Amino acid sequence: MTAMTFRQPDVLTGLEGLPDWAAAQGRGRVTVLVDDAVTGGIGESVLRLLHRRRGPAVDLSVPPDPGPGRALGLDWLDAVLAEPAPAALVAVGGGRVMDAAKLLAVCHGDPSVRPRLASGERCGWTPLPTSTAARVPLAAVPTTLGTGSEASRFACFDEPAGRRLVQSDRLRPDLAVLDPGATRELGPARVLESVLEIFARTAGPYVGTTRSRATQDRVSETVCARLVEIGNQVVSDGVSEEVREDLAHLSGLTHSQWLNAGRDAFSDACWFLAADLATASGATKPSALAALLPRAWRVDTPQEPLVVADRVATLWSAVTAVDRDLPQDPADGLRALLDRWGLPRRLTADTGSGELARRTVRRWGGGLPMLARLTGATIAGLYDQCLEPATEAGDRHEALTVTR
Repeated sequence: MTAMTFRQPDVLTGLEGLPDWAAAQGRGRVTVLVDDAVTGGIGESVLRLLHRRRGPAVDLSVPPDPGPGRALGLDWLDAVLAEPAPAALVAVGGGRVMDAAKLLAVCHGDPSVRPRLASGERCGWTPLPTSTAARVPLAAVPTTLGTGSEASRFACFDEPAGRRLVQSDRLRPDLAVLDPGATRELGPARVLESVLEIFARTAGPYVGTTRSRATQDRVSETVCARLVEIGNQVVSDGVSEEVREDLAHLSGLTHSQWLNAGRDAFSDACWFLAADLATASGATKPSALAALLPRAWRVDTPQEPLVVADRVATLWSAVTAVDRDLPQDPADGLRALLDRWGLPRRLTADTGSGELARRTVRRWGGGLPMLARLTGATIAGLYDQCLEPATEAGDRHEALTVTR
């Protein structure tokens, strides 16, 4: 029997306890990484709280914004690693800043990690080996609701060849600080994007695997149904504090290793496709998911689809049980839901679908396990539908083919 350790970050509600956590990390310097979009709001509040306890031993770092759909590169990481390691890190922002802080925390503690990130492998997935090496303690204050990076064991960075996904339990922050004020600037449109991102992260491993796990399946079905209820509530009533709190906790829950234990490790092929679509189009990850998912969920043709048909049907039946106005067909239902939420389903990109598909195959397919079932032609056909206008009639009759 294989032993499995599920380490989750401690969760703190509100900022008030953050100085106590920082004080427990020792007397050294605390570096606060703040997204440039929130330096004058929640970022200033965090700095002020920490300054009261540690005074000048708190410094500020604002990572550069690489642009829409992009993650930070290793050049920034190298510049920061040239400085002495702090006693603790506090990340305030969205997924981009969280990912940067997680990589920084691990690289400061383990010199073997940085060379591994620049290994030059064609594969876009870099798992870090288990290690007892120390790392800088990290507290995460998320200002978005969808990525769940404050609880995940993943981090992304960009290199010239494309997106790289790093995986390790050592990447999980030690503390997740969920403060309602940190997401108060997010309006209904941004919150609805967050709902879709959490929905996709919950549904992807469920519909992409043939393995049934009764308890985890019921939890996934319940979470997806609840997310649809929340999205509809945002459309009709706006964003309440309860909605923000629910989404923050649901986002963290979907990063629990337990939720997907026993499922195929790379069952969520849509994550890799959406990541490349977002990078190529300069769109947000939710925008790429909105373009991709209704097409990926088509299961009404004799050809084998990207997802498992009966799993999609079961999950969607849980959704329609709480929203009977949605079409019973999962792909049609997703389209209707996204239209109701006002999330556009079209992307534009300078890169053609064929070239983008070749890049995707190099990073995630061509014998690699992430997209092992998909041919380059299949991926190119899917990208063509996402990146170029298509009639709904044509959209209904084109299907994904999967190599066995």
